[in-house]
Amino acid sequence: MATARMVFLGFGKYARADKIYALEPIVGDDRGGGRRTKVWIEGVAEAVV
Repeated sequence: MATARMVFLGFGKYARADKIYALEPIVGDDRGGGRRTKVWIEGVAEAVV
């Protein structure tokens, strides 16, 4: 079995690539400065920004 790759999410956050199941762009006033995306990870109740 191959090892799962770790994906850097920014600001010291990492997630296993095989556990990420959705990416949701943040648009409008909630976005703030720069590009932001909510990352939905299996086993984590809230999205990681």
